Amino acid sequence: MSATSTSLARPASQIERVASAFIICWLALQLALPLTYYLGAGDPYDERFAWRMFSPTRMTKCRVALFVGGPTQRRNALMGTELHAMWRGWLIRGRSSVADAYLEERCRRQRAAGEATPWASMELTCRRPDQSWDLRMSRQDNRCAP
Repeated sequence: MSATSTSLARPASQIERVASAFIICWLALQLALPLTYYLGAGDPYDERFAWRMFSPTRMTKCRVALFVGGPTQRRNALMGTELHAMWRGWLIRGRSSVADAYLEERCRRQRAAGEATPWASMELTCRRPDQSWDLRMSRQDNRCAP
């Protein structure tokens, strides 16, 4: 090469550098979010940010039972008409955040109806992919307690 030849590469403009940095950050985020699931951060049954095709958790099935009443007398209640089918599906897959939100709302309604000491609890028992059982929520936990 002679000393007078010019380089074909031109310097990157400010916009191109910003765009490149944004793309790199975006790709890093897309890789990092699913990794948090596999590194054990958060609820192991919440696969919103996981590579689901690699996870056997999708096969998890849970038994759900709702208990309502007072401090001395509780009964098993049905959730069928009160809870949207999608929320029931999330409960069956072990999402305790859905159970917490439902129980909070149920307690609020019981208080609004004038119950002095409302009681609402849910038993959420899940069968893991390795066929062992996981008690996610106990029927003894009153979610209406102050």
